[in-house]
Amino acid sequence: MSISRRGLLAAGLAVAAVGAMGVASTMNASADDTPVVAESDPTQTPPALLPSGKVPRPVVMGEPGSSSAALAAAGASAAKDVIEPGSDPTAFAPKGESGQITTSTTDVAPPLPPTLKAPGPDEVGYAYAGGRQYAVTEGASGTLTIANPRLGSNDWHSLAEFAVSTRDDDGTPFQAVEVGWTVDPTTFGDADNPQPHLFVYHWVNGQESCYGCGFVPLLSSSVKVGSIPAAGARFFGLMHANGAWWIAYDTEYIGSFPDSLWGGRFTRSGLVQGFGEVAYPKAQGQPCSQMGNGHAPANPADANAAKISSWSYNNGPAVQISLINPLNIVPPAPYPNFPILDSLRSIRYGGTANC
Repeated sequence: MSISRRGLLAAGLAVAAVGAMGVASTMNASADDTPVVAESDPTQTPPALLPSGKVPRPVVMGEPGSSSAALAAAGASAAKDVIEPGSDPTAFAPKGESGQITTSTTDVAPPLPPTLKAPGPDEVGYAYAGGRQYAVTEGASGTLTIANPRLGSNDWHSLAEFAVSTRDDDGTPFQAVEVGWTVDPTTFGDADNPQPHLFVYHWVNGQESCYGCGFVPLLSSSVKVGSIPAAGARFFGLMHANGAWWIAYDTEYIGSFPDSLWGGRFTRSGLVQGFGEVAYPKAQGQPCSQMGNGHAPANPADANAAKISSWSYNNGPAVQISLINPLNIVPPAPYPNFPILDSLRSIRYGGTANC
């Protein structure tokens, strides 16, 4: 759910969604298909305040190409990735159900591009852990633990995100905006030294778009989609204002999704979610990757596991999130949720897999 490190920004991504549960796949398309990121708009007017209520200020940027851990050690918040030649425009990068999360797996596999073999290892399974709340808001925000989870050799990605969307239970067209971080060597081409990368995503009328499609970067922001974020607890936010859904990372806005993408029909959320997700081959039987930072909290007070915290709304109800149960995988999914903490505003989640 983000642009590619090596060439996908230019190449674009094509998507196809199937099934009532919104399972989808993404694969690279040619440069003549859908553009990934729109041109920056000098007339953009970001909100005066972040979703947290603080005044935006530029983040501290680190050296380009720095690892997430090195950025944290240097006191920086993010760094631009180093774009290198050699991208593979046919690489397969599956995307999860983000925004239409269920508590069971689906037997419906995403349709595959003709360049990929089927059936078998390209059928995608998804495992989740996190929280959700049906909430009408003008924005949502919170803190995600940014880590560098180890991926199984055949798995595709491990990520964490916040998402605002319309309700998924009332029969109306599904709309959504997402922001978070992902470790996805297939998409970013960094299998030699995988790192987390910032991503944004959106849905229109129940259909996925592509990594970064429709997103308008803010000219004044140093942070870009695909940048490497620093490890640790970092602020993420989504705010509707001035004719767009604005995306915030750490202390500044980085860009927006304009209302025109939805014909002006999506200006408030009906559902807010924060979760971890792992994509893996269904034929494997279970994911073999770490989720979050790889720690599974043994009890609610465990301070080592990844956290989704300080969950807040803008012009919304009191925060009272409920848990998303791990998917019903055999053997059991290794990513347990644990009791909600901090007055129903925080949870710990994640773990590792024994493959």
